[in-house]
Amino acid sequence: MSGARIGCCVLPEFPVALWIQERPSIAAFPLAIAEDEKESSALVICNRKALDAGVTRELTVAQAHTLCPDLQVRARDQQREQQAAREIVTRLRTISPFVQDAGDGLFFLNASGLRFIYDSEQSFARKIIDLMTRETLPATVGVGANKFIARIAAQTVKPGETRIVPSSTERQFLAPLSVNLLPVSDETKASLYELGLRTIGQVKAFPLNELMERFAADGMLLSRLANGDDPDTFLPELPPDLLYKRFPLSFALFNTGSLCLYVERLLERLLERLRQAGRCCRRCDIICRLEDKTDLTIVVALDRPASTLPPFMRQLRQSCESLDLSSGVVDITVAIPENSLLLLEQLSFQQRSTGAATGEVQAQLAKLSEEHHCFKSQLQAAHLPEQNFRFLPATEKIKAERSERPFVQPYAGHHLSGLRLLQPPVAGDLISTGKQSMLLRVKQTLHTIERTFGPWKLSGGWWQSSFDRIYYEVQTTDRKLYLVFYDRIGARWFVQGVFD
Repeated sequence: MSGARIGCCVLPEFPVALWIQERPSIAAFPLAIAEDEKESSALVICNRKALDAGVTRELTVAQAHTLCPDLQVRARDQQREQQAAREIVTRLRTISPFVQDAGDGLFFLNASGLRFIYDSEQSFARKIIDLMTRETLPATVGVGANKFIARIAAQTVKPGETRIVPSSTERQFLAPLSVNLLPVSDETKASLYELGLRTIGQVKAFPLNELMERFAADGMLLSRLANGDDPDTFLPELPPDLLYKRFPLSFALFNTGSLCLYVERLLERLLERLRQAGRCCRRCDIICRLEDKTDLTIVVALDRPASTLPPFMRQLRQSCESLDLSSGVVDITVAIPENSLLLLEQLSFQQRSTGAATGEVQAQLAKLSEEHHCFKSQLQAAHLPEQNFRFLPATEKIKAERSERPFVQPYAGHHLSGLRLLQPPVAGDLISTGKQSMLLRVKQTLHTIERTFGPWKLSGGWWQSSFDRIYYEVQTTDRKLYLVFYDRIGARWFVQGVFD
């Protein structure tokens, strides 16, 4: 189980399943869950027997009883569902330490890095099924490269079954499936049917520029989903015991340099757990147990959240410079008391903390700007990537422009704010090895291609110089993501930029 892999456990009809778990005898009857037991209340969910009797969620309790006199109606208890979900998360953590409760009986697990525990992803999935069976809860399990693929895999099998979607087969898996499985609004699904698009494969083959013209920002989402790419991030909750590391020493430490080395090893493991969960922290506590039975606590606090080791270690070494270990350290504990979600956008220069050093930098920046050596860029709507930015003096404040319709570039899946544009585009080449693999050559350096996204066709320019390009996003095995295009007029490949 190598690479990014996510497991999904689906508990179908979760509120119904909880009632049957408590009272197994009602499983033999048509059963519906309503907001409350009043005759005018709307139904929330029904079991298969109720659906077969013609009961649907659009009905009230009174209307449903008219159609099906034997219908059993129970009021929904959301507190009970939340408590049951917390208990399920606790049990699932015995299989994988990182679990996300997505609500309504949907749970995601990190399936990466577990090859030393489970023989295969199939045994990992069967372990989840067995656990839910012991809890008398019907479940389906899917495993894939992201949450979207794993969820679809779990939703396309019967209770008690599993489905594994191997890496690099996501598009083939999705192609024959119905568009009803896409996580988009009912209105968008209805519009897809009006266009004659019944399967996800048909959505993938539909021109991206037409999808964006008809669905605006949802057009890019549809394209990404149809290509097996999921914009939704795996964000599990972290229990306190995963953010706590203790290391008892067999001898006493009197040297602060050695102390920093031990703390570094412990803190590195904790931060790795944070990164896997898409989280960061601003503070870590180091509790040192001394030979004289007292505790020495060192608090390392940063001015902004981080998930990497160097900022914490720089701060720790500064704190240890004035530390006097008159009594030796015999036990070290590192704990992260609080954590938060990683920011998806970078902080701007103006948002950073100010001070004397920052003032000097701003003065130097202003001087460079006056000499026309330093600029800042602003994103703007344009047909070609090299025209998507305009350059302003570095000290000029960029006024945010409001738009009724968000700008979405028609030639890439990722947003341009993370693109390091190459000006002009660098000539490159795509080379086939003859073994179902491709190489990307950039400046005489070869990179093995792991995945591709696209294509996006871009043409026009009859009013100026014409252009006709086919764009792809290319992900290489060294985890870099390139934006490349094939110039159909010049019959050559170019690298437009790199997503950082």
